[in-house]
Amino acid sequence: MSSRLVLFALAVALACPAVALAGADAPTLGRPNAGALCDRLAGDADDADFGGDGVPDDDLDAKTAEAACREAVDAHPGERRYLTELARAVRKGSDGSAALPFYRKAADLGSAHALFAMGSIYESGDGLDQDFARAADDYRQAMAAGSVVAIASLAYLYDSGELGPNGAVEALGLYEKQIAAGDNYGLIALGCLYEWGRGTARDERKAEATFRQAIADADPDLSAYGKNALAWMWAVDGRRRRRKISRSRRLPTTGRTRTISTRWRW
Repeated sequence: MSSRLVLFALAVALACPAVALAGADAPTLGRPNAGALCDRLAGDADDADFGGDGVPDDDLDAKTAEAACREAVDAHPGERRYLTELARAVRKGSDGSAALPFYRKAADLGSAHALFAMGSIYESGDGLDQDFARAADDYRQAMAAGSVVAIASLAYLYDSGELGPNGAVEALGLYEKQIAAGDNYGLIALGCLYEWGRGTARDERKAEATFRQAIADADPDLSAYGKNALAWMWAVDGRRRRRKISRSRRLPTTGRTRTISTRWRW
């Protein structure tokens, strides 16, 4: 979940990246393997145009990747994937503001991931002033174009109150969309909303059922997060009972809301 993610970000395991992807033009200019080298050095697992395991941010060699991706873009100016990979390398080597022109070009060519990345730059204030409204707008456009990680990112903006004091209702609907789109990391955040009665009536049974869905997931990391969330709920509920706190009372949420997507946040 990075795009988020990164939140709070969840590391993506480094595997053997794709060398040639369907839909990419065969290199005809520059070095014969410029496009494949760009993919290998800067491919992003969150980009549907890439379609591979990608390179984690910590492993990305910005200087080498930027050189390879500039050559790929020169050879294939209409291939949006190489633009997003170039932008990623530039952002790693400099900052988000330097990468924005390349992301905008890719977005103009229809890249949902570029729209998501632009939103993440405005959300984090990476090389420019933070602008949550602009980030939300980019995330919405990315969602409309098919980006699942943008759903989680927009949900977090609402859930954290950055888009207004009553964002939990919007966040709840977005977490449900995230899960429906196949990103089950939204189960943890959704369960927390049920647990604490944020955006909906407090319902510990729904919270437990949601956490148990996460526990049953084939992803071992998500399963572990589900176990921790359920254990936390039981521990907190036990303290509430001992202190005779009314079950209908809304509890404080500071520090408790967690959004889990391709980018992990606490």
